[in-house]
Amino acid sequence: YPVELLGGQGGEPFFSRAVGPLIGGAIVVAGASVFPRRAGPRLAAALARLADDLRDLLTRLTAGADQAELRTDVIDFRLHRAEAEATLDEAWAEPGRHGLDPRIGQKVLQELNIVGLYVADLLDGLSQPHPVLVEATMAGLSDVAGQLRTVSPTGELTAPANSISPPPGPP
Repeated sequence: YPVELLGGQGGEPFFSRAVGPLIGGAIVVAGASVFPRRAGPRLAAALARLADDLRDLLTRLTAGADQAELRTDVIDFRLHRAEAEATLDEAWAEPGRHGLDPRIGQKVLQELNIVGLYVADLLDGLSQPHPVLVEATMAGLSDVAGQLRTVSPTGELTAPANSISPPPGPP
């Protein structure tokens, strides 16, 4: 095998197994430095989309939508949550910070997950929607989604990240 790797049969295996991947890797690194893919700016948009999904799901749920529509909304929410989590992971791994700070993104995602648990309880019938609580939650989701869409280039979020959590119970 070492003779074959070093090109004992005309040099082809050495190029295809050692030199080819090095050249390919250099091309990828050069492309990434010329066209960087920044996760920070995409993080705010992904979290805003997730907040919108939760608000839409809560709106349909309280309006009495049928189970098929709700299932579609739940699938959309899960897909967008996975995208937001992946974008957050990419933002943590980026050298230098661009767009939304991953620490803020992590806090917002945690709060959106709390709201998601509240909505899941409503979907499963474990909790009854209280009109004041639902209105406050939807208003908070709209507010946070709007502010995430206007994140400054330095990544500053103007709303506190915990402004969207529903209270623990009806007032």
